[in-house]
Amino acid sequence: MLIAPEAADAAPLGMALVTRSRTTGDAGGLAAMRDVEARIEHELSRLAKMEKHSDTIRKNADGISEEIRKAQKALDLLLRKAQDTLRALNVELHDEGAEQGSPIGLPNGSFQQAVLSLPGGGEAA
Repeated sequence: MLIAPEAADAAPLGMALVTRSRTTGDAGGLAAMRDVEARIEHELSRLAKMEKHSDTIRKNADGISEEIRKAQKALDLLLRKAQDTLRALNVELHDEGAEQGSPIGLPNGSFQQAVLSLPGGGEAA
């Protein structure tokens, strides 16, 4: 019977573990090894928890991104509909900043001339 090289290496180790009837070494060294083993198992458990939390964060981030995309799409549609409504009502859209930046200039004395051109010469009735 042929045995794969990996199995051949693992077989003696398995046999040694099964046939071990008594522990060799001092009790302090064995306790330290058990402590190390417990600590390694604890850290592996923590890593598994962190991976689970990481997956949850990734899933939630994908959900948030999807909601942002939907909100942007809805706001784009709302803006287009508002602009269409304003056009339908014949309301002009103005850029207030541009309007204030270049106000209409009237020549000096134009207000006085306008008042005098009113019926009655601008006097109150």
